[in-house]
Amino acid sequence: MTITTETAHSPEAILALFSQAMNRGDLDFIMTLYEDDACLIPQPHQQPVQGKPAIRQALHHFLALQAKIHIQRTTSVQTGDIALLRSVWRLTGTDPDGSALQMAHESTDVARRQHDGSWKIVIDHPFGADPS
Repeated sequence: MTITTETAHSPEAILALFSQAMNRGDLDFIMTLYEDDACLIPQPHQQPVQGKPAIRQALHHFLALQAKIHIQRTTSVQTGDIALLRSVWRLTGTDPDGSALQMAHESTDVARRQHDGSWKIVIDHPFGADPS
């Protein structure tokens, strides 16, 4: 799915825009996909970080891997201005010591429609739908 606009006009579009921006290393654009007070769980079993500065810091380390991500939506449930998204994501690249890097997890995200009709991430849990 190719998105040509610069805002997510549906909850599902957030995933495509995030993937495209991640693959081009565009942290500034990724940050436009989050609400100001959004939270992100940066690693499994870690406490969430909250607010754009903390999310930027967490994602900066993730983007430093210069890996490619593929995100496939599995579920989208919407009620009013709130949406729950589940997806499977796969990351491939090379870690800092030169070894092949492969990660695959199942994500849970909550998004909210903004006053302008666009959608932004409120809660980003990249490991939130992983099997126990």
